Amino acid sequence: MQRELREYVESERHNVAGSEEDVAALNDIIQTFTSSCDLIQDGEERTAQMTPERAQKWLDEQEKLWSAAKAAFQAHFTLDSQPPLQHFRLINDFADTWRAQKEASEKNFSAIAQASSLL
Repeated sequence: MQRELREYVESERHNVAGSEEDVAALNDIIQTFTSSCDLIQDGEERTAQMTPERAQKWLDEQEKLWSAAKAAFQAHFTLDSQPPLQHFRLINDFADTWRAQKEASEKNFSAIAQASSLL
């Protein structure tokens, strides 16, 4: 997951190179994910030191929290037919296509302006 996220962020950095705010938001994504991984690792280490009964209780609590978070995400985004990463990739593909179309339109207008100035 970390590799997928880093690849996504790196590809998006090229698209937002001029915007410090967008670059900062991408850096925040990495920082949030890394912090989340650290929390998970800490939880696993604490669980390893617990009695089996306490560990099971903690895992059950985490399962409830995770289920609630997934339900909240699905209710907010209503993207439950496929894994969310596939939806975000599709959205990114649309964004890339839109950017390419915008760039092509700008080049087209520039070419028209140059041609007009030659006439």
